[in-house]
Amino acid sequence: MMLFSFFIAAALLLASASGEKICRAARTGKPCVFPFIKGTTTYNTCGLNNANGKLFCATAVNPDNTMKYYAVCECVELTTEPPVPICTSSTASPCVFPFIYQGVKYNECSTVNNGGKPWCATSVNAALGYTSWANCDCTEPACSTAEGSKPCEFPFVYYGVTYNACTTKNANRPWCATAVNSATRAYIGQWSYCQC
Repeated sequence: MMLFSFFIAAALLLASASGEKICRAARTGKPCVFPFIKGTTTYNTCGLNNANGKLFCATAVNPDNTMKYYAVCECVELTTEPPVPICTSSTASPCVFPFIYQGVKYNECSTVNNGGKPWCATSVNAALGYTSWANCDCTEPACSTAEGSKPCEFPFVYYGVTYNACTTKNANRPWCATAVNSATRAYIGQWSYCQC
């Protein structure tokens, strides 16, 4: 009963009427991925780990939304609602999200196997596999400086994609890397929200 009461209290805290929240890994700041599936339960917010009493979330999911990686979760209130990238196909057909390409689920345009140019599915089958595609025309929010004292590091590489501007990949608002590997430009876990 006490555990159930804690879960209800945590759910009420996350659903606070004070504003929208973004949930992330407490140690690294990596954004949580929702929805995710663990066992037979689908989570649209952080779940309660019965073993240690801490909240957790998926930081990566498989194409079927099952949890691939997880972390202890913290949720923070968003203070602004900046613009999000607007991506449309370069044809008359709109982009269709999500779509699956080579076993990976995409919720935004991808540059995989297209010479670095973003593309999207313009139609999908019942399993979300793309059946037609087009190049994307994307307008990123005009963001370049981080909210904190550290400047954005451009370009930065996040999960194999190179970013030359702030991104909303796996987040509800634009962010950028504030530290990168000097040789590969890969994101190394330090980031900040961007000012747009």
